[in-house]
Amino acid sequence: MAAVEVSVDDGATWQPATLTGKDHDFCWQLWKGNVKVTAETKQIILRAKDSRGNFMPTQVPWNKKGYLQNSWFRLPVTVS
Repeated sequence: MAAVEVSVDDGATWQPATLTGKDHDFCWQLWKGNVKVTAETKQIILRAKDSRGNFMPTQVPWNKKGYLQNSWFRLPVTVS
């Protein structure tokens, strides 16, 4: 993984996150980031970029076993 980006406006804009820890093939890469959420924020969206500059797809076709599920991760948010 080359980079991680975070969005709080449904993907209209993206903010870079900081990769932390060591990068290992076929393993999770830790990262951290700061975003400003408001009462209008409904979700935080995460996407990664590989070493060729390709981003994770917005969504992937459904399949019974969940193969190649590498789409944007959407984290629901409730601000009170």
